[in-house]
Amino acid sequence: MKKALAFLFLLFCFTSADGAKPKLPKVVIEWDSPISIAKGGYARVHPMNDGRLMCSYTGGGNGWICYSSDNGNTWTSPEKVIEKFDVSGERGNATVFISNPETVQLSSSHPVHPGRIIYSFNLRPRDNKSSVYPFSIGYVFSDDNGKTWSSMKVNYSSDIWNEDKLKGCWEPFAMELPDGTLQMYFSDETPYFREGRHYQNITMVESPDGGDTWAAPRIVCYSEGNRDGMPVTMIYDGNIYLCIETNDSEAGTRLHPQVIYNSIEDNWKETVDGYSDFRFNPLRRSTESPDFTTGAPYLIQTENFFVLSHQSSENGDIKDPEQRVCIVQACPKNEMKGKIFTTMRGDSKPIDIEPADGSVKWNSLCALGGDEIMACCQYDGIVTLVRGRIRTE
Repeated sequence: MKKALAFLFLLFCFTSADGAKPKLPKVVIEWDSPISIAKGGYARVHPMNDGRLMCSYTGGGNGWICYSSDNGNTWTSPEKVIEKFDVSGERGNATVFISNPETVQLSSSHPVHPGRIIYSFNLRPRDNKSSVYPFSIGYVFSDDNGKTWSSMKVNYSSDIWNEDKLKGCWEPFAMELPDGTLQMYFSDETPYFREGRHYQNITMVESPDGGDTWAAPRIVCYSEGNRDGMPVTMIYDGNIYLCIETNDSEAGTRLHPQVIYNSIEDNWKETVDGYSDFRFNPLRRSTESPDFTTGAPYLIQTENFFVLSHQSSENGDIKDPEQRVCIVQACPKNEMKGKIFTTMRGDSKPIDIEPADGSVKWNSLCALGGDEIMACCQYDGIVTLVRGRIRTE
């Protein structure tokens, strides 16, 4: 019932007085030629305080980084930030890989650690050896602009399970609030696997001192019986916008993007459930389907647009995890209704192939200034960056 009312509300918002839907301008994204960086994937690019760009990615089970001083035209040689490692114990041996790396640099005005770089990642035992080492969220930091890095810290761990399975916590994303609070969001299966259920929420931990200490974890959002995952956040007009992938087990739909929001002042005082008014679908054309998946979303903003990417198996074989392509959409900020935006459109591929012709997955976006963006892709196992520009016509 709540979903139906929400749909009617959105329909009302985008219907003119005479009953006709207003014509929206066409959104166009133009892409340059792709640039190949290195073998690896899960690439993320973020601007630094000194004007450079930093690109983090995983390759060979290790965490890497490289830098650009010319807005992404050329890049330094990759540097290894943190290495995979071996562990052994009563339950056996395991190699722990560095997965899902993300970076954020604290502001130059941060009250405790101005300019500190946080390099976060998922500690993932290879071959699903979660019976030997728990899936965990870890990070290292640099206080000298990336010249040297701290030893590894862990701010959240799942459980040691009785059998080897792919389960635990995943995909950290860190950001700084205006008051300097550092937040780290991640996907977490732990509470549900303890009860034998295959569900997942988005959990967040906060640090008041730039990563020195952390408060107890809080569940930000959870849709009963479903899998909220792959969190990415941005701040706009006093609100935190959290973009996730989710499914609907009752309706039988596959993973698709949704956006959760909360004011910075409220800061997730209450967990956002699956029927909350603080949860909406940002896409003008819904991608909720039982036949294909549109997961792994990434949300940013430019001067005039909200921009979202996701990986789609549409027109491909959903059973083949390599048949995915990157789709990018955008909507003008002036189309926002209240605190929500629901007109993402202008489907565009930074790498123009079909799912059966290659793999473009675990993608992300970076704002380069004005309405210029960069799509960061894992294209057939290679970190590949593509610059683009957005306009309406």
